[in-house]
Amino acid sequence: MGRMYAALLAIGLCASATARSGEARMTMTDLFTHQGKDWYRIPSLVVSPKGVVLAFASRRKGSVGDFGHDTDVVLRRSLDSGLTWQPMQTLASRSGIDIHHGPAVVNRKTGRVLKFCRFWPARAKGGPRAFVNGTPYTRMKELGYLDHVLWSDDEGATWTQPAPLPLPFPEGAISCATGNGSHGIQLADGRLLIQGGCVVDGTRHDCIFASDDGGSSWRRGATAAIGGSLREFGMAELADGSVYCNVRARGGHRKIARSTDRGMSFANVATEKALADPFCHAGLVRMTAVAGAPPRLFFSNPTHGRTRLTLRMSRDEGRSWPVARVVHEGPAAYSDLAILPDGTVGCLFERGTKSPYEAVAFARIPLEWLTVAHGGAGNGDGP
Repeated sequence: MGRMYAALLAIGLCASATARSGEARMTMTDLFTHQGKDWYRIPSLVVSPKGVVLAFASRRKGSVGDFGHDTDVVLRRSLDSGLTWQPMQTLASRSGIDIHHGPAVVNRKTGRVLKFCRFWPARAKGGPRAFVNGTPYTRMKELGYLDHVLWSDDEGATWTQPAPLPLPFPEGAISCATGNGSHGIQLADGRLLIQGGCVVDGTRHDCIFASDDGGSSWRRGATAAIGGSLREFGMAELADGSVYCNVRARGGHRKIARSTDRGMSFANVATEKALADPFCHAGLVRMTAVAGAPPRLFFSNPTHGRTRLTLRMSRDEGRSWPVARVVHEGPAAYSDLAILPDGTVGCLFERGTKSPYEAVAFARIPLEWLTVAHGGAGNGDGP
């Protein structure tokens, strides 16, 4: 399979980055590429209030695995809706620390961009459970680990140093973190929401944390065992004010949960049969109604194991997903989505020819490209 995808790349067909004559073009750029002992994973994408596109990733040193090595938080910025990119910045790096970066969220009232991450001992090769081994949450904080936050007030040009973040997890939680990539959201009333997770009595729970003071303090809201994963879900505020949560889940399909109380509790948890899930983190973003067109939800994930990264669109707030097109045919894994200043969809995702973890790429996807019929992969409905 790897040779087949390499051949596709060689003849310029990778991820449909070329277009038929007269067809709207999707363009793609590798922003973070595996080199030597450095591997890049866990894409996270937001757009600042002034239109600067911020693409985050983890730089794993020495191994692509989740644990057992030093890991940095890195960033690239675009000032022109993802057409060109500035050099990579290192936002957080500590010797002997595995820094799992988590969601970014933009406060559109103040312009502040907050980035969350979790400090974990690089020596914990077996992951959180192997290291904690009954160590209380309070002791982990005393040791300088767990959740941290850093922020930028100048569109991501400069950042504070990571500061400890005391998130209120349930009593007895043995694993707690904001480390999942993706992005948080700001509700119409100004409330900020970010994703989190914890393990209580051996069961994994997804959590939402809420801030009503611009990110200065946070309280735990919705908490439930939904998909058998941990903190890997996207959120969007719908027209009726509810919060739509699309959750990584076991069993072959995504789980959907809604919050009707601004992120304080989950309700109406159900399996979404229209969205296959190879148990992989996915991208979700909402485009508000523009020029008479309805609001749209966009969703991205691999559809055949960790291959065939596909972008889908819903015009009815997630009740159906009739529009779909493959963005990358080859190996692909985690992704995140944003609406770019020029109205195109930005997709930051892991991809490769033999492995999904060879690069973190950015695709600029016009609505016309998504909705045009193409080789049976698209849908001819209008945007």
